[in-house]
Amino acid sequence: MINENYDELAELIQSRINELTNLLQLTENRLKKTPPGSLRISNRGRYVQYYHLSSPGDKHGKYIKKSEKQKAILLAQKEYDQKLINEIRLEIRKLQETVTLCNTRNLTVIYNELHPLKQELVQPFITSTPEYIEHWLDDNYEHLGFDPNAAEIYTDAGERVRSKSEVIIANKLHSMGIPYKYEYPIHFSQGYYVHADFVCLRVKDRKEIIWEHFGMMNDDGYEKNTVKKINDYQRNGFLQGKNFIATFESLERPINIKDLETVIKEYLL
Repeated sequence: MINENYDELAELIQSRINELTNLLQLTENRLKKTPPGSLRISNRGRYVQYYHLSSPGDKHGKYIKKSEKQKAILLAQKEYDQKLINEIRLEIRKLQETVTLCNTRNLTVIYNELHPLKQELVQPFITSTPEYIEHWLDDNYEHLGFDPNAAEIYTDAGERVRSKSEVIIANKLHSMGIPYKYEYPIHFSQGYYVHADFVCLRVKDRKEIIWEHFGMMNDDGYEKNTVKKINDYQRNGFLQGKNFIATFESLERPINIKDLETVIKEYLL
């Protein structure tokens, strides 16, 4: 399957446009401070002479003394800046055309415009976002079991979890439109599996991000296991802020819903 994501592409292009626009403004401002005319250089072998051409018809120019070399530097910089500005404007125009093209027609429309009976016969290479989410969630993985004596705790969606904190996180993910898999098995290179609290799908770029919540940080033994688990994740390529989220709480500092919303907005939307 080819995963189509015009939003991410448009965002990257727009970021480049913004960088070029800032550079264009800086260069244009610098150009305003340069003297009129242009620079001619005469290489005499053992030494170089600089001449200031004050008008287009001036072929020789006025000799620039060594004490006035700063004028030669400004004129050379002016020539460079003028060429740079032309190239920047050209690239910005092409990038803007690309953004427009990305927003003009989504490739999923081709499949959606087929007759429903024909859609049943076709295997699309491009999946729409709803179809991708449905396929991603349709994963019959092996769940961890529950101890018969464990308290029965359920999310608003009716999913059983292990703690009240996990209920809060799951409900917040659900309400903010973040698809997730609860206690999904993650294979470590050391030859064993861990079951992540939540494996979340960042829809905008279809990237999986693991979220582990550590809820008993006031317990010394639990704290040591937490450090080990985070280090194991890191050794397997799961880095905090990139594809891994870790949140914490203790008896003194319980889970905070506003903090959860901040995390979700920063890393999962």
